[in-house]
Amino acid sequence: MVSCHESQRAWLKKQHGMDEYVLKVSRWSEERGQLIDAEYGEGFRQYKGHPYPEDNIILELLGK
Repeated sequence: MVSCHESQRAWLKKQHGMDEYVLKVSRWSEERGQLIDAEYGEGFRQYKGHPYPEDNIILELLGK
C-alpha cells in the first residue's frame, strides 16, 4: 500500500535515499523467511533511541 502513496515514496527517498523500498522489503522478508523455513518472514526490532526507552524490553520479555 505504501507504494500507492507518492508522499510516502518522496519522504523515504528524501530521508533515507531509498526509492526501491518495495523490492527491498520483499527481499528482506524472503531472507527472514529462510531463517524459519518459510517463504516469507517478519522480524521486529525495538527502537531504543530518544524518546523511547533505552532498555531492551523485547529481550526482557522473550529472553535470549
